[in-house]
Amino acid sequence: MLYKIPLLLLIPLCLMACSGGGSGSPAGLSDNDSDNYSDNDSENYPNIAFVQADVAHSHESFDGKWAAPLSRDLRFAVATRVSDPLGLQNIRRIYVHRSADDRVWPLLDTDWGSEAFSCYEAGIDVFECQFHDSSNVSSLPVRGWELVVVNKQGLETRTRFAFALPGGNDATLVEHIYADTYSGNTDAGVSALEALTIARNTISVTADAGSQSFRIAFTATDARAQYYSFVFYGAGPAYDYIGRVALSSSSLTSMALVPGQLTEVSVPWSEVEMKEGYHVNNIAGMHIKLYDQPVEWMAYDGYWFQHLSYSEFIPLTMP
Repeated sequence: MLYKIPLLLLIPLCLMACSGGGSGSPAGLSDNDSDNYSDNDSENYPNIAFVQADVAHSHESFDGKWAAPLSRDLRFAVATRVSDPLGLQNIRRIYVHRSADDRVWPLLDTDWGSEAFSCYEAGIDVFECQFHDSSNVSSLPVRGWELVVVNKQGLETRTRFAFALPGGNDATLVEHIYADTYSGNTDAGVSALEALTIARNTISVTADAGSQSFRIAFTATDARAQYYSFVFYGAGPAYDYIGRVALSSSSLTSMALVPGQLTEVSVPWSEVEMKEGYHVNNIAGMHIKLYDQPVEWMAYDGYWFQHLSYSEFIPLTMP
């Protein structure tokens, strides 16, 4: 995923913009040992090694460019590594459960047939899926979540987790995270990571054929934002995702994001990682992605961003 980067790639970023390692605790860690409340003394139960979660805040135009009937202003991803004494194939279901309304979001269900392992990343032995709450697309409860793993013998293990706040801030008195489009009571809430807009954040993008580069400028105002990247799309109405400039690219690591100040960067087209079959001339628009301070990515030696955001869609005309 775009928001996970290997440790070795992050080191140059930290030299530019970090004051030490990732702050806060990874989202998804149990509040205390009693939160893993299966009978784990029995060797027959499945095991949950870890749970981590993130929240993605999107400007309305993210889904709007596809004329989607539902704007998923807040989405959340959950990643976990699980095991079973009889092997991974003995696990029947893995799902996220929200106790307040008994909603579930599945990461694995053997009833899916050939699609059962569609959320499984075999290379790192991790189940990871992104979801949204169709009943409330602009607010997300911080607590009241659990990951449930059930094996084919009907034995289950449950682990409670909570969403961290942007920047790893203290969530003791916070009940929910909300998007820009949220119109309810914000007294017990915290805003999601800033989703940039063209007007408010003075975004400008030009493509120069002579220098074969993009000049991209914007001003992020959210103090919790630490890093950025760019994602590119083809022409409408499909608006296919066709490329990116990763946050570990040399141009972006050499121009650190400082909230409240203009970030202006020149990106050679050679740094744009295009999907096979596409060229930079196919680019018709882009989003700017922001990221908060990362924490340790528990699947391997790297980092995990607990909050990210997608800006307003920025139309582009290539020369």
